[in-house]
Amino acid sequence: MSLLFAFFAAPTQCPARRGHRGRNRRAPAAPRPGRRRAPPVPVSHADTSAEACLLTSTDTDPGGTWAALRQTADAHLVVRYRLPAAADPVAYVDTLVQPRCSTVVTTAKEAGSAVASRLAKGRVAGVRFVVVADRPLAGAVRLSPATVSASALERLVRR
Repeated sequence: MSLLFAFFAAPTQCPARRGHRGRNRRAPAAPRPGRRRAPPVPVSHADTSAEACLLTSTDTDPGGTWAALRQTADAHLVVRYRLPAAADPVAYVDTLVQPRCSTVVTTAKEAGSAVASRLAKGRVAGVRFVVVADRPLAGAVRLSPATVSASALERLVRR
């Protein structure tokens, strides 16, 4: 008798009806004027996987760096960013290296200048800069445009 009473006394506890939003349920009450609902609790997630970012500008990519970098995408995340013409180069590179890029690869003259300006402020802990250029850049690893390949970029990203 008590089992039968419990079933009829609390029908929403029945496994078949759990989560059922039938017609007899009331809609949630609207917030009263002057009262605000509490904001949702923020949830953060730190992605610790290696991310290689290609920073380009309006120059072309003659060595095929983007194509070679995409071939390494099964080992880590690969993203391409274009340096806006009106952007502050140091601030833009800073936004890439804060939570995102563990390796920044640059191919163009303006993008290389942006990285050089950022490196002039000081090194960034945990971030490697790779410059695909004929001339070296202080604080960055140089990769010749003639030697750009998926395996060469993979070695530099995994270091």
